[in-house]
Amino acid sequence: MINPSQSDAIGNLYIRKSKTDRKDAFILADLLRMNQTEETFMALEAAFKLQTLSRTRFAFVNQVSAPKRHAIRVLDRILPEYASRFSDVFIKTSRELLKNHSAPEAIAALGLNELTRFLLSRIPEDASVRVTLIASKNSLEKPSSSD
Repeated sequence: MINPSQSDAIGNLYIRKSKTDRKDAFILADLLRMNQTEETFMALEAAFKLQTLSRTRFAFVNQVSAPKRHAIRVLDRILPEYASRFSDVFIKTSRELLKNHSAPEAIAALGLNELTRFLLSRIPEDASVRVTLIASKNSLEKPSSSD
């Protein structure tokens, strides 16, 4: 088997206006006559299958993540700080917030207390996390009476 790069390089030496099988055969014969061919190695069938599988997986991952990248670009234009407020903008809480309040003005109109209640109502029942968040919520709502 002749390396296509070699035959292409030799083919560019000839002045030709069209590409035909006859001209290609002449170029290949010239390569063989001048003994200018290098051995070309073909991948084993198993390696070729793995390569094909890997490329297919990459294409699927790219196909799935493209809409997410687009959504993040749009979200960054509308709400630039939003992504920094959530660990992942596609988690359920974030999706619910955007579903119910998609405009920046709508989120701002919620107010701190209502937004805090919304977020707290969606936290799993992990007591230590819940207590910490409730304590921080209460410190925002009520000034301490000991001051």
